[in-house]
Amino acid sequence: MTVQVTFQRLVERVSDPGAIEFGLTEEDFGALLPYAWAGLDDDSVRDRLPKSIDINHLAYPRGKSIVIDLIPEAPPVQQVTTAVRGSVEFNVAIGMLFTRLQTQLDKALGAQLRLPVRRAIRHLDLFHPILVVNKRIPTTRFERRRITGASMGWIDIMSEVTFASLERRYPGVYPQRQSLSLLDERDSHWRNPSKTRMENRT
Repeated sequence: MTVQVTFQRLVERVSDPGAIEFGLTEEDFGALLPYAWAGLDDDSVRDRLPKSIDINHLAYPRGKSIVIDLIPEAPPVQQVTTAVRGSVEFNVAIGMLFTRLQTQLDKALGAQLRLPVRRAIRHLDLFHPILVVNKRIPTTRFERRRITGASMGWIDIMSEVTFASLERRYPGVYPQRQSLSLLDERDSHWRNPSKTRMENRT
């Protein structure tokens, strides 16, 4: 089986972030990139799939998700926080980026679910939401969490210098869709994209 993988950075920039203040911070224990996948074990997704198809058998053969090994961790950050504030422009940009991320996730999932189920589950869309500011700050992952502590999503906040370095180390693949065989390549394309067959995105 072959899975089609796309990756896109969602970038917002703030020219006047003000005096950025972070709440309590903690160590970065890693986080998977946000992703959209039609095989997700979620009622809001399953309700949109034909009941006559055994999605668990297709998407979780031998009890394991067919895409789990293809979802890379986000690049490491210096700290993680659940509270941050700055100028009005900065605070508004944070809200806009979270909204943009959710919109893109919904859009990608909607496109997948318009395909026949057996094709839909072979599409995986990955995103990296980043807020870039024009001042030096510790690269920070800002998580929104529920009262229970469960994550509601995250964005990375970094300086222009750090973002430029990130783009050099992890080049984007915006216009293309990667075709990856689950049998022999796994997630190696993130380390060496040249070894992965590229196809024009349709």
